Amino acid sequence: MKNRLATAIGLTFAVLITGCQSPTLPDPNDPKNAGVMAPEVLRRNLAGAADAFFGRARHREITDAEARKMLTDYATELLKDIRPDEVQASQAWEYAEVLIAANRFADAEKMLVVALKNPQSEDRRVNDSLRLARCQAMLGDVNAAIATARTTFNAAPQEKAPILLAILMEVVPAGRGKGADSALADLLSDAIGQGRQVSVDRSTESGRSYLLALPYHIRRAERVISELRGGGNST
Repeated sequence: MKNRLATAIGLTFAVLITGCQSPTLPDPNDPKNAGVMAPEVLRRNLAGAADAFFGRARHREITDAEARKMLTDYATELLKDIRPDEVQASQAWEYAEVLIAANRFADAEKMLVVALKNPQSEDRRVNDSLRLARCQAMLGDVNAAIATARTTFNAAPQEKAPILLAILMEVVPAGRGKGADSALADLLSDAIGQGRQVSVDRSTESGRSYLLALPYHIRRAERVISELRGGGNST
């Protein structure tokens, strides 16, 4: 369950809670790093970059926007030798995460469609479906994004942890203002119910953290729902 909750938070939140130490970043242009990197290496390098860039932002050396731009540029450089049509299906979801960080949503969408044809676990099905929904929304197909996000609602309670956060923080912002705000409001309203159904182990730190954070996320979601339905301004 701990791993599921960590996955639920995703890269967006992980970079905000890392420690103060900034790792040395691998240089994609270094000759010893030449060739196509394995997906787990790509993801590990990207996580290290996120730690470094957002660590600098926390210390006000750079802005959050600059940190995001640096991370996007770094992900783009990591992917320069990757050919999406040659990636193995079992590795597709890993490459998709790096592609999303590089804002290559069309390529990430293709990868996630491949990954979801035979997901390696229920946890992967839920997370990859939510990532696919974000990509679809970013690419302008908000109705498809909503339908994809809703496919996760049949997950067992112990697998539902990623749903509310991903819809609130990724799917809705990606699809907002593209002609389907009312449907997004309905989706987010239903996602609150999904968040309340999550089963966690209260004896673990991750379980307690989820329960402590849930009321905050619900309140935030309710504000966004009101805005989507014309009841308030964006915050």
